Amino acid sequence: QISMSNEVGDLQKPQVIDDEAGSPVVPSSENIATSNEESEREKVPPIESAKRMFSKFGSNANKFSSSANASLKDSFRKIQEGVEKHVDASASVIKNLKENKNKVEHVYCETEDEALQVIQEWIEKAKSDTPHDKRPQKWNFATTPLGCFDKTLDDVFLSFCRWAKEYDSKRINVTKAYDRLTSYATWMDKTNRDMIDPPLTVASIEKSWKSWGMKVSHDKAGHLVWWLDLSQIDSTELKKIPPDESLRLFVWFSHFLMFDPKAQESGCVFVQNTGKIPFWNGMTQLVPPRLAQKVQSLTIGVIPVRMKQIYVCESPKWTQILLGIMKPFLSQTVKERIVFIENPKVLEDILGLDCIPSNFVGTDGKMEKDVVSSTYSVEL
Repeated sequence: QISMSNEVGDLQKPQVIDDEAGSPVVPSSENIATSNEESEREKVPPIESAKRMFSKFGSNANKFSSSANASLKDSFRKIQEGVEKHVDASASVIKNLKENKNKVEHVYCETEDEALQVIQEWIEKAKSDTPHDKRPQKWNFATTPLGCFDKTLDDVFLSFCRWAKEYDSKRINVTKAYDRLTSYATWMDKTNRDMIDPPLTVASIEKSWKSWGMKVSHDKAGHLVWWLDLSQIDSTELKKIPPDESLRLFVWFSHFLMFDPKAQESGCVFVQNTGKIPFWNGMTQLVPPRLAQKVQSLTIGVIPVRMKQIYVCESPKWTQILLGIMKPFLSQTVKERIVFIENPKVLEDILGLDCIPSNFVGTDGKMEKDVVSSTYSVEL
């Protein structure tokens, strides 16, 4: 999942979801956990709550026959380990963010130029405060794909400043921007040469992009919309893509999002059609646990992207169970941004026909060529 800030976005949550008959209904407890369930869960520490839920969900795994289901048990064990690592990492990130928020007196600027200057000064100070032979290479931003997007380091810094702009006053929380920029620099530095050998270019991610079948558009309100229809992914072809190549794709795409002017100004909307895919296909074939863990570590507290709404279409029950696992770590605002939709056709009214891909399931979308393909004049 792309990372979400805790501010309240300007995109309002739809108040109705169409049922099978097409009539408006209020989201029910079948789709979203009831307040009673959430209050009970809050009595248990978040980490333990999440792990208990996952353990309960997978309790039948221990009953599998070792001869007939050894590979299935091994797959489940890997998934469980991946989820627990993600839970622990998420808790650590959130704890650090809260501690920093309480300890640090935040610095604000009125303009982007002022904020940019402050960030540049802080980076130079961070460099000078460290002996040259021990100076972290992260501040060189050697693995950031600037050339691919025809951008400069100032463009990178400005994307963090715009992400940290307050909704009401429009002031820029420079401390917040710098903290996230530091996390970003650290994450990118840990990729070593994976993002520069070979260089991250459109040509280098073309095959992965086509295999994932992602699309990008801008809706009628000016948000960038990221479309992912899992029902149309060829899992056989996707298996041929090494996980490292898929990771390179998501790193490239994350930079596409953070450099997009409309995404910077109005934020992003994510629309995913899960296509009722079975649990094991979704967890082990489409997104290997190790790849999911790396992508999540990039999108939690690293990339400067404001996710305003997440629409999940045709979702099987197991996706809602996994969401329940992560709910202890989500703010109320974030929880409200995740909406399950049984009838994708309601997206036509919410986002607009012109921004919906022509082949997106259950809709009469009119978009033939998405923003990425149009930007780079290629059939991605």
